[in-house]
Amino acid sequence: AFSSTSTTDDNEKPLSDYNPVKLNSGVIYISRYTPTNGKAIVATDKIKLMHNTYTYVAVKGSDNVVKFDSKYPFRTTIITTGTPEIDPAYFYVRTSVLNKYNTDNSTTKTRAFYEMEGFQEAIKNFQSCELNDTDNYNLQGVIIVPSRAAFARDEHFAYSAFSFRNRTFVFNFQVFKTETRTSAED
Repeated sequence: AFSSTSTTDDNEKPLSDYNPVKLNSGVIYISRYTPTNGKAIVATDKIKLMHNTYTYVAVKGSDNVVKFDSKYPFRTTIITTGTPEIDPAYFYVRTSVLNKYNTDNSTTKTRAFYEMEGFQEAIKNFQSCELNDTDNYNLQGVIIVPSRAAFARDEHFAYSAFSFRNRTFVFNFQVFKTETRTSAED
């Protein structure tokens, strides 16, 4: 139950009753629904994402069961702005952004410095809902990206003052819209 004081949502199907899919990389995704006017998500698309995403450290308890600990926020558009995040670099970093970073810092970082491979792999199994930014959201799924399919122990872009190395990401999300990226926008 979502609330101990209200039973209005107690008849909703819990996520555990959906069909979780485990990919070869260890990423797990759960789809709540497929939009009726949905559009396939392409690797280079610009996406608009409504989500609440936290990171965790996986630890083995005394009972030998792996559990999530040390919860830390990654991004949340639900609690903050209430509007979708537009074109996040952890899905696809624009070539111009990557080149500027490398030039400014005298480095040769690759896309993996910004992008989260496991998220990219899983999100392509969903469709965008093709909604306007002002429409209400109805979260369509969950993606669990284990640390080895996220940033693992690798150096990554500083998305916050906190390091996301060795952290598992749990995305609770809805893809509002996708747009085809033109070469001028890359």
